[in-house]
Amino acid sequence: MSGFRIGAPALPAKDIAYIRALVRLFSYSDKLGWSFVDDAPYTAVVAQAPAAAHRGGATEALLLSMPGHAQHTEKIAYPIRADQLRDWLKRMGEALLPGSQGAAAADAGALRYKLRRWPSVLQLDGDPLRIRMATHLSRKPLSAADLAGLTGAALEVCAGFIGVLHTAGLLTEAAAPQAPAPAPALAAPAPASSAGFTASLLNNIRRRIGLAGK
Repeated sequence: MSGFRIGAPALPAKDIAYIRALVRLFSYSDKLGWSFVDDAPYTAVVAQAPAAAHRGGATEALLLSMPGHAQHTEKIAYPIRADQLRDWLKRMGEALLPGSQGAAAADAGALRYKLRRWPSVLQLDGDPLRIRMATHLSRKPLSAADLAGLTGAALEVCAGFIGVLHTAGLLTEAAAPQAPAPAPALAAPAPASSAGFTASLLNNIRRRIGLAGK
């Protein structure tokens, strides 16, 4: 298990430092294969829960999410507990392993997203690509793969932007379209009876050599 990237781009510096230290610890103690990164693309994102109330400027809850896989989002209490983060990273890492049942389930449950409202200036970060992606998402539900096809951007970049919008509560989810049912197969014509064909052939041979009726 390697190459998984987790970030917390919108959290305060002290929380980022703490999560970075935990992820580094887990990479050695539990061999989880995650690394903390400062820039997208992200495999997973830690963000402030959008519905969490703020009292005196204090964060009350966090969201752990994987861009493009909303069904794996988990809300946890703040301050973050090391065992909660470790267990979630372990589960998500196993789900992402090629050929695993978790990966198949994640792929089967992939959803498309549509914007509820326009992102903030901070979320768009003055990036023309993000503005283009937000424009597409405001028109109809799209997946990260759809966005990549429309914009020419890397899939990881599109998934990372979807993760930012999702953790901010700006997206609605739409089920993936059902594949059309296959057309019913036409029944193959019944093969001619081999016994009848053989008998006819033998009769023709008999007639040609003068044995018909014998």
